[in-house]
Amino acid sequence: MKKRVEMFLLLMIASAATLTLVSCKPIAYYLERVYKAYGKVTDAGTGQPIESVEVFLGTYQISVLTNGLGDYGIELADGTWTLRFVKDGYETATLSVTVNAANPRVNVDVALQVPPPPPPPPYSGPTILGATNGGLSILTNGDTRWVNYTTANGLAGNDVWCVYVSGSTIYAGTEGGLSISTNGGATWTNYLTGKPIRGAYASGATVCAGSYGNGLWISTNGGATWTNHTTANGLASNYVRRVYFSGSTVCAATEGGLSISTNGGSSWSNYTTANGLGGNLVPWVFAAGSTIYAATDGGLSISTNSGSSWTNHTSTEGLYGVVQCVFALGSTIYAGTTESLYTSSDSGASWTYNWGPPIACLYVSGSNVYAGVGTYGGAWWGGLVINNDRQYSTSDGLGGDSVRDVIVP
Repeated sequence: MKKRVEMFLLLMIASAATLTLVSCKPIAYYLERVYKAYGKVTDAGTGQPIESVEVFLGTYQISVLTNGLGDYGIELADGTWTLRFVKDGYETATLSVTVNAANPRVNVDVALQVPPPPPPPPYSGPTILGATNGGLSILTNGDTRWVNYTTANGLAGNDVWCVYVSGSTIYAGTEGGLSISTNGGATWTNYLTGKPIRGAYASGATVCAGSYGNGLWISTNGGATWTNHTTANGLASNYVRRVYFSGSTVCAATEGGLSISTNGGSSWSNYTTANGLGGNLVPWVFAAGSTIYAATDGGLSISTNSGSSWTNHTSTEGLYGVVQCVFALGSTIYAGTTESLYTSSDSGASWTYNWGPPIACLYVSGSNVYAGVGTYGGAWWGGLVINNDRQYSTSDGLGGDSVRDVIVP
């Protein structure tokens, strides 16, 4: 009897062991089935994988890191989960993923965005007006973006080549004519319609507008009527790039030399290489009293006697590149060239390199240099720079990145 009981107990123990072995599975099987989300994390801009991105499971402090290939994998229980992808220097991405018996492995690839730069601080300073290839742009104190004026606002053309301010009146030379506003740009009146205006200057009721192909136009009554001056009247060329006048003296920078009239345009004296000018292509002219500064394709030419004689300055004195614009303030001369900005404090005898890139136009007010920039090292910079410290482009509201003229009234 005793042996039968022992045998029975042994059989019971063996049966229990066999049941245990057959039924042995992970505890998670009886609690919750385990599934997986996996994928690759890349840079949205470059497409390159990002290493060490922390992938969080919802708001829990449970996370995994991406490897050197940007790959990750995280185990999930049945249900819908929120995954957060966190990496310094990138915006956090949040995605929802659902896993279950029908979808045990779900691929979730993520492209992280680099956050946009913070908005620039409000501009603090005097009003700036820039003539661009996309309109006339104005920046005033306290603005964070430029206000741009185009044909939609009444401007004669969107391609603006020059701008001048006299009192409260703005003069904008465009490919479609000369636009004048007496109320800060709110409304415009257009003159010389259809004529491309490259240079404009005004004083009181006298307005000068240099056109590209149609000579120089002068009005003595604010634009009501105009007198046209061309090669037939003694102008060096009908292609006028820039205008400057003081009193009855008018200076017209042309593609055939510098034309000067001391009687309001009735007669002209032309200055070329034959008279000592550095070159016959004159894109810019500036005058202060009897001193005239002419930017030419052969150097910066300066006359201290209203044009009777000229001194030309080139790389020999340290002025490198083709001179495109010039400005003088006090005893300092500023020259913008195809290479950089140069200054001279000894009437042009020697020049100091200030900063690049190439300068297309410039204006100086106080200690600030405002410049439109061009190409450098084969790359287009564009925009408007203040003291080489702050640069504005179309992303800041500037009408176009090609700035042809700038003024700070």
